[in-house]
Amino acid sequence: MKCYTCLHPSIKVQGFLFTVGSYLLCFLFCLLAQSGLFAQAIYPGGVHTPKLWYAAESTADGEIIWKDILSGEVISRQKENAESWLNFNPAFTFDREFPGLNLPATVIQPEKWTLFTTYQPRDTFNEQSIWSFSRAGITEGILTTHRMADLRQFEYLNFSHPQHNYPRVSTYLHHRGKEAGTSQSEISFQLARKPHDRQLPVNSFTGKMPEIILYERVLSPEERQRVASYLSIKYGTHLAPEQELDYLNASGQVLLSPANSDDFRYRVTGIGRDDLSGLYQRQSTSSYAPGLLTVGLDEITDQNTSGIRILPDQNFLLWADNNAPLEPAEKQVLQPTTLLRQWQAQVTGNWSDQSVALAFDTHQLRTPAGPEETYWLVVDRSARGNFGGIASVDYYPLYRLWADGRAHFRDIRWDTDGSGQDVFTLATGPELFVQAEMDAPNCFPAENGNLRLKAVGGRAPYQFQLRRNDQLVVEWTGQTAEILEIPDLPADAYELLLSDADGKHYRETFYFQSADAPEISLAGVYQLPADQPLFLDASLASTTDLTYTWQLPDGTTHHSPQISITQAGEYILLIDRNACISRQRFRVEPAPRGNFRRVELFPNPSSDGHFRARVHLEHSAELHWSVFSPDGRLLLQREHRGGDYYHTGAQLSGKGTYLIRFSSQNDQLTIPFIVQ
Repeated sequence: MKCYTCLHPSIKVQGFLFTVGSYLLCFLFCLLAQSGLFAQAIYPGGVHTPKLWYAAESTADGEIIWKDILSGEVISRQKENAESWLNFNPAFTFDREFPGLNLPATVIQPEKWTLFTTYQPRDTFNEQSIWSFSRAGITEGILTTHRMADLRQFEYLNFSHPQHNYPRVSTYLHHRGKEAGTSQSEISFQLARKPHDRQLPVNSFTGKMPEIILYERVLSPEERQRVASYLSIKYGTHLAPEQELDYLNASGQVLLSPANSDDFRYRVTGIGRDDLSGLYQRQSTSSYAPGLLTVGLDEITDQNTSGIRILPDQNFLLWADNNAPLEPAEKQVLQPTTLLRQWQAQVTGNWSDQSVALAFDTHQLRTPAGPEETYWLVVDRSARGNFGGIASVDYYPLYRLWADGRAHFRDIRWDTDGSGQDVFTLATGPELFVQAEMDAPNCFPAENGNLRLKAVGGRAPYQFQLRRNDQLVVEWTGQTAEILEIPDLPADAYELLLSDADGKHYRETFYFQSADAPEISLAGVYQLPADQPLFLDASLASTTDLTYTWQLPDGTTHHSPQISITQAGEYILLIDRNACISRQRFRVEPAPRGNFRRVELFPNPSSDGHFRARVHLEHSAELHWSVFSPDGRLLLQREHRGGDYYHTGAQLSGKGTYLIRFSSQNDQLTIPFIVQ
């Protein structure tokens, strides 16, 4: 801000004339202005002077109002309902009970304007009118769920993937040449209503609409990006994923660049504060995977306005994932099992002293924690995503597992090393385990390796035992979770045992493998084909000095580079080159039954009639399932679309044996379900 020398003892501020009697007061005003104590104007994305700005707000009386942000006028109101929120912010809903809304007519330049609309359709099959605008009673333009149309010029822009019910931020640029005799004129906007003066094959919109913004000019690309970033962060939507645009704050600073984030460019979501935009997003979940991952200041609550912790202006935490499946990665030695999907967190400002909460919906995981396991949040400060170091990896314990399957973590600190980035994921494992780093031994020249261990979880004191061939190698008791270093270990099979003050125990057998041992390139999991054996070939280029040994689930062995497998179970392959041995475990799953890869029904039996089902399909297809009573009556039918994995469930009343029938394409599978 510039503060000019006072040449006259009067100052005009925003249309108000203040007369002063001395230059001292003028100097004081300059100091106050520079310190920011005078309220600054708020604009979406910091882009000045919108002509129209409407947004949904909630009231203490349990209502959602549609408000003119610029004038403060309430245009309409409705009772709050289950769909009144989008990413924890209020949204106006349109349906049969509330079929559309007419906005007050406004005078707008007819040639140039920019209109932003945030919406989420409920009906993904029929084309619906989101808004239309008219002049002199004639509809000139319309935005539908399927396309944008200029009805004067008969020009159309069709959308890709119109049948997805994800929230979207639409940007409409209206730019026409000036017509003779035209000037500013009144334009009327109709929200969620089908135009009556046009014969269009569209229905009225049903769904959510939290915010619309109109500028009386064509904004520059950066201005559009700033407004769209504001809306995307606020409502958990993705900013033009096909273009990989940068997320910007109101000053144009890059908060996250998907194009420069390697694999981490999917489902970008964030929290943060930007006073120039009036944005204060305290918690967020991606609207493309709602509830899977939710991050918030202090605690996860029902609304964005809840919470007591104050976030400084221009502090942002944005995250994106690598689009990997929600399946377990291959377990690494002396580590819990992490997910294949990882998230990268990008921070702006200081987050090391901010307490953040995080929740995962474990019902969406392909393989949840087992009976003797719990969930851990794993944060890799190096941002490499291998989660293998001790100094660079932090484990956060589960705070609470809610009945609806949400795993809740608290007091998370981000960017503790000041690098600006962290990579994190969810892991399953015991409540007590070991974090390890290994310096692998060598075969040629012969050189032993080193092992560093640290207890995670449990309560001190901790007792370690490391055994080799049933012989004790080292025993150690620690009063804290300090690092234990064990030097001079040869390649071999070891057994590690750990216990804590509460009697918890952890045990893992592992092979300490030489760095120059023959490389094995098998996968961690295979599946038997439906009508033939599984053939695996582990041959390496140099085969003259190698021997191969396959250990089968039934205890037998097979000596050849290739193997034909007909039995599901756990296998081990050993490759020996002059007594330098490598080994790998892998699992072979049973053959699929048609399109059903695996179906899990639990708990079964059930004491209260409640059950969950996890259905893994060979490829994406519809899933239908039905429940039949003990006397054969159809009780329940449900249908799911669009994926190769479904997590569903229900609750049945009355004891007995029910039949639950799953159907996908031409395949059926029936499982008895017992209510005790």
